[in-house]
Amino acid sequence: MARKRLLLLDSMDMRDALRKMMVAYKSKVGRCPGSWREMVTLLSAFRIQVDASGAPLDPGGTPYLLVPGKCEVDVDKQSEVPLR
Repeated sequence: MARKRLLLLDSMDMRDALRKMMVAYKSKVGRCPGSWREMVTLLSAFRIQVDASGAPLDPGGTPYLLVPGKCEVDVDKQSEVPLR
């Protein structure tokens, strides 16, 4: 149970950071990113671990989901990170 709580806390911090990056991207480009690939330079600058598709990985190693057009990020239901 403690491990799941730590995963959740780490994931919450990561999602906050990713949202801030998306807002910065939007202010520069004028829109939210349509894919993680559009943010690959920014993600690599902050040394965020990504998968082969360019999606950042949650603390459990599952790619985060980008909510297109909303500058929002979600945890995949397949992740071991609890949703709450």
